[in-house]
Amino acid sequence: GTKDPTKYWDEQGKEMYKKFRETVKSDGETKGAAVNAIGSANDEGGRIAALAAFVRMSVRNVYDSKVSNAERAAFFQKLPKDRERTSTEILRSGLGMPSEINTVFAARAGQAGFEVRPALVADRGEIIFSPKLMDRYFLDHEAVALRSGTTWKIVDVANKDVAPGMLPWGEEGMMALVGDSKMPAFVQL
Repeated sequence: GTKDPTKYWDEQGKEMYKKFRETVKSDGETKGAAVNAIGSANDEGGRIAALAAFVRMSVRNVYDSKVSNAERAAFFQKLPKDRERTSTEILRSGLGMPSEINTVFAARAGQAGFEVRPALVADRGEIIFSPKLMDRYFLDHEAVALRSGTTWKIVDVANKDVAPGMLPWGEEGMMALVGDSKMPAFVQL
């Protein structure tokens, strides 16, 4: 249509960031988890790996084959109908959807001193995405963006098949929208 792609994605990125800020809230009880998880790791990669390991041990993926059908049914029945769960709620439940696992990671990474943002990633298995395509549908994978110097590093800890800091093959080289309250931006992965 006649929409401006820059304006469309700016609105999408700001809205995504607003929702993200609500879900990464933590309480005093869970704030120490980030510091404990990092332990003695002092470089960026080691800190990310330690946080990812903590989250993967603390929150199981509801779609994992080791989760029983009864557990899965109870999980979906207990989900709030009118809002997203906070990182504290997810961590306490020990069970979450992939996007929620990344929410817990984002909250802990923020507590550990990382600058954290939400990220939406395209998958080449669906389409070679371009920001000129103004349809949120094709940015359907939620991940976490961590500031690394002057660039963003996209991390997905919900996917246990890839090491922290790596992405599945379908997302490598694709575009990701990094949400922000003022200036959302696309980054090439």
